Amino acid sequence: FSAHAIKVVPAALLYLGKISYGLYVFHTLGLYLMAKLLGGPSQNAPQFAAYWFGGMTLTIAAAALSYRLFESPFLRYKARLAYVRSKPV
Repeated sequence: FSAHAIKVVPAALLYLGKISYGLYVFHTLGLYLMAKLLGGPSQNAPQFAAYWFGGMTLTIAAAALSYRLFESPFLRYKARLAYVRSKPV
């Protein structure tokens, strides 16, 4: 990859990369909560779309909150203790 190719990555995609561990951890919870909110498994296409987009929204929100409240402080603390500096958080 060239340096130019890296600069054209949208900021939203970079942010999803930052919170990717939270996305992995919370995706099942987000989908479970959406199924509960909708009253069970989806029966038709609109209900499935609501389940999918709602689950994705809940997952991203939970991952962002987790990153902000838990992961970032630990990463900052880790950076203070590091002998070899890596990329900033």
